[in-house]
Amino acid sequence: MSLPEPPQKRRGCFFYGCLTTLALVLAFAVTGFFVVRKIVNKVNQAMLEYTQTTPATLPKVDTPGSELKQLQKRLDDFGTALEAQSNTAPLVLTDREVNALLQQTPQAKDLNLEDHLYLTFASNEILAQVSLPMSNYNAGISFLHTAGRYFNGVATLDASFTNSELKIKVRSVETADNKSLPPEFVHVLQDWDDNYILMDVNNNPTNFGVLTNIESMYISNQLLFIVPKKP
Repeated sequence: MSLPEPPQKRRGCFFYGCLTTLALVLAFAVTGFFVVRKIVNKVNQAMLEYTQTTPATLPKVDTPGSELKQLQKRLDDFGTALEAQSNTAPLVLTDREVNALLQQTPQAKDLNLEDHLYLTFASNEILAQVSLPMSNYNAGISFLHTAGRYFNGVATLDASFTNSELKIKVRSVETADNKSLPPEFVHVLQDWDDNYILMDVNNNPTNFGVLTNIESMYISNQLLFIVPKKP
């Protein structure tokens, strides 16, 4: 299977690395799915079948400035406590709070995620609504007809934390017009997940002090729990 060269590694704080992983995994997996099609006409037929000509309008979160500052302080305090290996309580976040961080903080705005990713926490999984401009992810391959095409859909994700490593697995992806993407899509996505995208987050020296002090991460009752190790 021939795939585009992996993207240049990003450096940043653990929290934003984890969140942007969701968008990056989906974006590069979508690209990989189309590139797998070796014959030009099949590539562009797939592009027509699974993408749309207009972007989807994703939900927006309007969080007052004071509330956003309190949320950022909770996040900063938790990170500081983890690095200090102090006995701190788990960090618990709602999907509204996570989306507020994605859409309204300067760090997220620099990554331009607000129009492309929206997360919803179900009982024990993550639903990621995406609207990806395919021209941003064609890896410089001229024969792909990506101009004016958008991948709009919803991915069902499992997120966990094992042996100091973040794990994100996509269980299914449906387009905006309710088409389930074929199995080869998932295989390409898992390859990018395991070998490139999550490797960048898990091996980033900036994240080391945080990752090694997390016991677990999971979704339960529509909440994200990040549980520190006991000192």
